[in-house]
Amino acid sequence: MTGEDGRAVLEVIFAAYESAGTGKKVMLPFETDADKPYKLWKPVVTE
Repeated sequence: MTGEDGRAVLEVIFAAYESAGTGKKVMLPFETDADKPYKLWKPVVTE
């Protein structure tokens, strides 16, 4: 495994969190300014 392999895995993880957070399909390549994937997933709070 290489650093490029690790970067590709992280890209998929970040894209998955973005998709889960927005409920929309995310295309690769995926770029974001978020430093942690969970910051892309903000569950909707219903009252």
